[in-house]
Amino acid sequence: FSGKAQTAIDFGGFDNPGNTFAANGWTVVNSTVNKWVVGTGASASPPSSPNTAYISADGTEGNYSYDNTKPHISHFYRQVTLPANAFNITLSFQLKGNTEFGSDGLEVFADSNLTAPVADQLPVNAGLAFYQFDQNGFYVNQTTTMDALKVAGKTFLLIFTWVNDGNNIGSGPPASVDDASLIYCLNSAKYTVTGGGAFCTGSSGAGVGLSGSDIGISY
Repeated sequence: FSGKAQTAIDFGGFDNPGNTFAANGWTVVNSTVNKWVVGTGASASPPSSPNTAYISADGTEGNYSYDNTKPHISHFYRQVTLPANAFNITLSFQLKGNTEFGSDGLEVFADSNLTAPVADQLPVNAGLAFYQFDQNGFYVNQTTTMDALKVAGKTFLLIFTWVNDGNNIGSGPPASVDDASLIYCLNSAKYTVTGGGAFCTGSSGAGVGLSGSDIGISY
């Protein structure tokens, strides 16, 4: 029989020892100011305790703020691979922070060209997956569908980008990110039931299997 199964790539929080992006599977590319850091400065009780990733004006964990006097763009990113039969691909993450509509805030990109982002530049030829519209004084779960970006069956860079325009307008706190994951369904998988056999009432039953299935997915 055929079926559809839902699965997820859980990137988790930023809580591995070392308080670095590398220790948590990410690469960071920062501007000279308004830098992504990992630490506890954005919240005493984040969704995934104790750390989040957040913008710091001077790159120190204790300074959860940003400089709005000059333009800056900073990124953190990782490589992701999705199966060809993935659909209903949804990016989910927790976001705290204010935005100046049209400029200062968080953007997320998917780049199947695998071009590493550069500080103070937006990703080139990457698809825009998320654009921050709302002011979030506390952590709010964000979800955005990515099917239109045609990332199924591809390896791509998932890029979280802080952008501010330097017009002296906009106030903090800046972006703080936690608990990111990609959730998707697998379409038209073919399965065969195996095993079975005779059993008596009161016994433990007969074992069966499902060929082509994956551990950790409910069918």
